[in-house]
Amino acid sequence: MAELTTDRGIPPAEADVENESGCSEYDAEVAAARRQILDRDLAGAGARLHRGASLDLRRPEVFNLLGVIEYVRGRRLDALRWWRVALLLDGSYRPSLDNLERTVRHQWPPGGLELG
Repeated sequence: MAELTTDRGIPPAEADVENESGCSEYDAEVAAARRQILDRDLAGAGARLHRGASLDLRRPEVFNLLGVIEYVRGRRLDALRWWRVALLLDGSYRPSLDNLERTVRHQWPPGGLELG
């Protein structure tokens, strides 16, 4: 039996397998982390994001949200590093681009950080 691969010849991540609700485990972890960030449960969100990263290191969402957590904690340089990691994975990932640009220029809109 042939091994399943993505269009780039990469075996699918464990996170690509859908659960009963129709979303991947990775997507579920990221969505839960977004809710926790909005609720200011940064420690819980960080734990979920690290779990999400262990499921799929090829997607930028986790790293953008880790940057948001660090920024909220007052660790601006760490936030910038996470946003750059997200951009290394996907140079067109708009939430990280916006967060990076706003942080460097100190221009924050009324809505604040971009959670993606």
